[in-house]
Amino acid sequence: MKTIKTILLAVAGVAMMTACLNNDDAYQAGFPTLQTKYGYRFANTTTDSLFVSSFGNWTLNRTQAGGEWCQIATMKGSGYVSYGIPITLEQNRTGSQRSAMFRIEDTSHPDDAHADFSIVQLATRGDGSLGNAPLVKSVTGSDGSSISVTYDELCRPLTFRMAKGETVLSDLSFRYDDARMVMRVNDKGQDELSATYTNDYQPYVQLASQTDTVEMAEQSLFNVLAGRYAFNIEHRRSSGRYDAYAYLMSGINILAPDHLHNADSLRYISGQRSVVDEKLFMAPTYSDKDNRCQSLDVNQLLLGVEHCNPYMLLSLFRAARNTSIFDVVKVDGAPDIQFSTTLNADKSVSQLAVTRSGETITYQFEY
Repeated sequence: MKTIKTILLAVAGVAMMTACLNNDDAYQAGFPTLQTKYGYRFANTTTDSLFVSSFGNWTLNRTQAGGEWCQIATMKGSGYVSYGIPITLEQNRTGSQRSAMFRIEDTSHPDDAHADFSIVQLATRGDGSLGNAPLVKSVTGSDGSSISVTYDELCRPLTFRMAKGETVLSDLSFRYDDARMVMRVNDKGQDELSATYTNDYQPYVQLASQTDTVEMAEQSLFNVLAGRYAFNIEHRRSSGRYDAYAYLMSGINILAPDHLHNADSLRYISGQRSVVDEKLFMAPTYSDKDNRCQSLDVNQLLLGVEHCNPYMLLSLFRAARNTSIFDVVKVDGAPDIQFSTTLNADKSVSQLAVTRSGETITYQFEY
């Protein structure tokens, strides 16, 4: 009796395109396992793993030129052995999604058992900025505000300082433990916040210490009843102070990496424990300018640095980074907030003017 079997498992990150087998001989062939560790590879993702198991000896070959930015450490193996193979990637600075194409085949029966697959790297970094977007080093505001940022080789923030005149609002330092996938953030010597992350280098759900928390919280009941998607970015401190931004989206699917998305409405609330100091209901309209063309999410300067969440300005919660820069933001019971944006040749922001209640603050960006 012939025993012929082909098993090909397709998962996110490895897209199967063809698989063939015929019934001429009594042998077993195919690939029970063929998948990558990560479903997404961001523009600043530089490592992944390919998991392979095969009934027979196998080889890997490139099927298309131009994918040399993706290197798979082992290109051949034996049957009935499970492999976890390192993949190294160059950072994607093209500004577009790209693919490296490969074929795996049974060396004894290449015509009968083979599969074509691609390793895809996104156009955007884990923070939602494009891989070719320049890194903002400093922002100077006409209201006496100042922001300075430094980054590591993977475009992740290392230090962040935001001040208004002589008052320091945030003074953050970041450390990344890529072996344990843990980030640690210190703010002016306060309790250290920490979070786990994956290959997007974003906090998984929340950054937290024993006293302070910065987190993304879904509005679960609303999402079930309304059939749309709403979430908050909440910052709670040991002093009892809190602030939160709420976003309403048309659906959760538009928040997938590389997808274009803009919130339908925004809310801002701040206060002390159970007391609400300020609550704003906002409906933004958007310009034709791309908010992914610089490292910072410039929309977060909407209410000035005093109301700016530094973790959102750094886009550590990617879902809150609208793709487009604001044009006009209507505020219930208050004058509209108007944005005027001047771009550099590479489409990054050179100057941003925000007008609220007759006062204009102009921010100058340096890279």
